[in-house]
Amino acid sequence: MQVGAFDLVEPLPTLDKPHLLLGLRPWVDVGSVGTLVLGYLERRLGSQDIGQLRRPSSYYDMTRYRPTIYRPEGGRRVELPNTMIRSVHREDGQDLVLMHALEPHNEGEELVESIGKVMEVLGVQRFCMIGAMYGPAPHTRPLKASGSSTDEDLQAVLESLGVHSSAYEGPTSVMTLVHEEAAKLGIPALVMLMQLPSYAQLEEDATGQHAMISLLSEIYSLDLDTEPLKARGERQYRRLDEWAQRDPRLKEAIKKLESVYDSDSEESPEEQASAEDLPQLSPEVERFLSDVEGWTKDEEGSG
Repeated sequence: MQVGAFDLVEPLPTLDKPHLLLGLRPWVDVGSVGTLVLGYLERRLGSQDIGQLRRPSSYYDMTRYRPTIYRPEGGRRVELPNTMIRSVHREDGQDLVLMHALEPHNEGEELVESIGKVMEVLGVQRFCMIGAMYGPAPHTRPLKASGSSTDEDLQAVLESLGVHSSAYEGPTSVMTLVHEEAAKLGIPALVMLMQLPSYAQLEEDATGQHAMISLLSEIYSLDLDTEPLKARGERQYRRLDEWAQRDPRLKEAIKKLESVYDSDSEESPEEQASAEDLPQLSPEVERFLSDVEGWTKDEEGSG
């Protein structure tokens, strides 16, 4: 079935008033939080492939998002980078549509309109973008999220969960127009972004993943055992503690971030400090954090 720029499977699964969760790479996917969360939900709740862009090269520069070669059982297959759509049917809760989206290089408005058409065809009742950005967030404190909703009731829910309203102004992605497209269709929209420590820059931030899943669990009444994620995140940040004790500059910077955090400012995380105010990683710290990734994954495998 052709829907805008997408090819959807036929017959489409029967979904009961689904909500669309969209993770966007590379924008707002630091620590791979959006990607990790969608993948986790697909594995734990079960998912079905229902669509992808028909001609992804119409929207993506293939010299920036590179195709990948696979050799299954001695064969050869080339996979193009694409925006993938999967569905999740829940017996005891809200059905979900999960979209792994890539930020377009070309024809962004056309892609946004096509996502709107997909939402109409699937009967989507709510649109939600999830992800993460770097901010003045000390790893020694619980992570915060910023975000907002076009729906007053949803906005009240976000505030009750401690999600800070964002007053950000500045460069953004053309994909933020999906919120406006949803509004045209009468679909409530929200965005939730975790604020991650700028000095950590972990490829896969398990604490950010756990924090986002915890928020979604409250909103969608998900009953998931997230203790392994929490434990992995604690191991990652414990290793970061070890490095902070060796680096006086990093240790002092973290103390300053803790002071801002503990002041319980009403400002959103983006307003509390600019990128220039945040500590910069030295090559030694970057190498150390690369080791952290390997250590925590090895520990998971041995467990």
